[in-house]
Amino acid sequence: MLGSFTIEGIPTAALGSRKERTLAKLLTLARGRPVSAETVIDALWGDRPPARPHDQLTVLVSRLRSVVGGERLVREPGGYRLVISWLDLDAMVELVGDAERRLRENRPVAARAAAQAAIALAGPLLPDELDAPWTQADRGLASRVQGRAYVAASEAALAAGEPAAAIEHAEQALVHDPFDEVALRAVMRAQGVAGRPGACWRPTPG
Repeated sequence: MLGSFTIEGIPTAALGSRKERTLAKLLTLARGRPVSAETVIDALWGDRPPARPHDQLTVLVSRLRSVVGGERLVREPGGYRLVISWLDLDAMVELVGDAERRLRENRPVAARAAAQAAIALAGPLLPDELDAPWTQADRGLASRVQGRAYVAASEAALAAGEPAAAIEHAEQALVHDPFDEVALRAVMRAQGVAGRPGACWRPTPG
């Protein structure tokens, strides 16, 4: 979901049309929870549904089921549910939480490793679905968590006596949110340790 949408072991082209791919993304982002047919129809067609939207949806579901497997895409009373084994967004959230916990335990080396692993997963959530209303909550979550990953990496680097790396990581957090006070304090702490207390960070235009 972060950077691009892929399903392990399934070529992207096998997902078929854009609507089939959108259906797969929507169900994946639900994290194993059922999504009602009405919600799916609204996401796929908005205010211009086809004459028989439920029939069209049934066809799309059948096509997607033939790709991912009937045991993974199931119909339930609450709607359609896609069984997923791993999601990069959830993995990043877990890694950031782990990094923050290790910092509280005064284990900066382990914290930095977890933060770096989270950063390696980072990327924009479904960049080809920027305007889709059903992505917005998780898009905000992804941005916040990526900012926290950089702050954790900054604090761990500072604890390791690497203020230059700490500044770089904290500034990356500010790229995600220029008004993040936690990230700004991290930049200022790192600059103070580096002997640059008067330095001022400004976001890159554009």
